[in-house]
Amino acid sequence: MRSHLRDLGAYLVQRLLPPEDASSPTGVALLKELMATSVLEPIVESLSDPDRINQWICAALRKPTEGKSMQGATSLTRDSSRDSLIDRTSTGEQIYVKGNK
Repeated sequence: MRSHLRDLGAYLVQRLLPPEDASSPTGVALLKELMATSVLEPIVESLSDPDRINQWICAALRKPTEGKSMQGATSLTRDSSRDSLIDRTSTGEQIYVKGNK
């Protein structure tokens, strides 16, 4: 994986580094290595974490679609208490908040 990240780091350094700074082979090698190990690798590890992927899937499945009916959901007003909200959400009850208009 690191060799691919080094290649990607080299590509990014080539594209982002001004030409006058890219003339130093030592500087380019250092930036390529830093880009691969300190920037890209943590991003890839974070994005490929199974728990994170599972959370994204669960969040995507929970999002209501546009135009979806809120039938069966409990309505809360701005006057509803915090404890009431916590009690209702802990039971898995669907809740939506009505705005005052």
